[in-house]
Amino acid sequence: MLFDSATMDRVEVLKGPSSLLSGVVEAGGMMNSISKAPGNRKTATITLRGDNWGMRRADADVTIPLTKRLSSRFVLVRQAGDAWQQFAWNNRTVLYGALSYKLTENTRLTTNVEYIDYLAALPSPRTNGTSALNSLTFRNNGNLNGRWANGVYIPWDFNPFGPNNRRDQQIIRTSNQVEHRFNAMLSVRASANYSRSEKYDRRVNGSMTTRKVNGLDVPNTITLLGTEDDDTFKTFTSQADLVGRFKYFGIEQQSILGAEYIDYDQIRFRFNTAPLSPYLFSTGTAGGWTEMLDDSRWNIPNTRVTSQVRRYAYSLTNVFALFASRVFLMAGARHDRGTIASQSPLSTNVLARTTKSDENALSPTFGLTYRVTHSLSVFASTSRSFSGVPVGSVDMRGDPL
Repeated sequence: MLFDSATMDRVEVLKGPSSLLSGVVEAGGMMNSISKAPGNRKTATITLRGDNWGMRRADADVTIPLTKRLSSRFVLVRQAGDAWQQFAWNNRTVLYGALSYKLTENTRLTTNVEYIDYLAALPSPRTNGTSALNSLTFRNNGNLNGRWANGVYIPWDFNPFGPNNRRDQQIIRTSNQVEHRFNAMLSVRASANYSRSEKYDRRVNGSMTTRKVNGLDVPNTITLLGTEDDDTFKTFTSQADLVGRFKYFGIEQQSILGAEYIDYDQIRFRFNTAPLSPYLFSTGTAGGWTEMLDDSRWNIPNTRVTSQVRRYAYSLTNVFALFASRVFLMAGARHDRGTIASQSPLSTNVLARTTKSDENALSPTFGLTYRVTHSLSVFASTSRSFSGVPVGSVDMRGDPL
C-alpha cells in the first residue's frame, strides 16, 4: 500500500515483540501511523518544497470547526517532477478529508476518506556484477562524475531501463470510528476500515553480458524483457476494544479486551514480452525502450493469482503498575484463527495451482519493567510470533503451522 506523510499526524515505533497487538507480525517491532484528525481551532498550513532535480510539491492542511460539536479537516497534496536518476519521475495527487462529531459528552464519531493518485517512472537499481562491473552498483558508484569500467564510461545516474517504466496506482481508503466512555473506569472503541488499490505496473528487466577487451571484462549489453502487472487489492477490517482502568491495594491496572476481523482479497494478472532489443553500451541506446510501448508485445501469460485471507482474533492485555509506578508488569495473550487460500491456474506445478492453509495461533506475551531512577529503566519480555511461516507448511505430525 502507498501512503503519504501529509495525511499522518504522527508515527509510533513499537520496539520489540508486538504479536499481542497485531498477531502475525515480525518479532522485531512494528510501525503504527496515526491519521490526522480535526481539532477545535481554525488553522491552515501551506508548505512548498522543491529540489535541484526538478521536483515540486505543495501541501495544504486546513482545519475548520463547523459547530461546537462538529469539526472538519482537509489535506491536499500535489507533487510533480523528476528524480535524481535518468528517466525517473514521480507525480502524485492526495485528497484527504476527516470529520469529528461529538454525539454526546462521552461519545465521539470520527470518519476519514483518503484518495491517492500516483503516476511514476520508478528509479531502476544498478545491475549487480563482479570485478569491474561493480561500477554499476549503488554501493560502489558514488562518484558524481561517473565511473569508467575498464574503458566504458558509466554515468553516475545510469538507468538502462529507459523512460517507459510506468506505475499507475489509485488508492482509496476510509475509516469510521466510534469511542464512548461509560465512566472513569470503562470505555469502548469500535472501528471499520476499507481500502481498495488498483495498480498497473509496466517495467523492463534485464541482465548484463560482458566481453573481453585486452583481457579485461567490460560491459557489453543488457538484455531486456518486459513485465506487466495488473493488481487489485481490497481490504476490510473491523475492530472493537473494551478498555478498563482500575485502582486497588496500591495497584493501577489497565486492561484491554479486543476483537478484530480481517478480510483481504488480491487479484493479479501478469504478462511478459518476448526478449526486447538489448541496451548496447557502445551506443548508449536500447530499442526496447520504444518496443515496450507496443501493446501487442505483452502477450505471454506469466501469472494469474487470486488470494484471499480471512482472519479473526481475540486478545486480552493487562498492564499492572506496582510500588508507586516503579514496577510495571504486562501479561496478555492473543488468539488468531483464519484461512489463507490462493489460486494460480497458470502454474506449472499442479500442487501449487490451489493452496489453502488454516491458521490457529496463540501468542502469549509477558513483560516486566523496573524503573531504577527517573532516567533509567530495565525491561525484559518474552512472546511468541508466527510471522514468516510459509503458507501450507506443516509440522512433523502433518498439522498446519
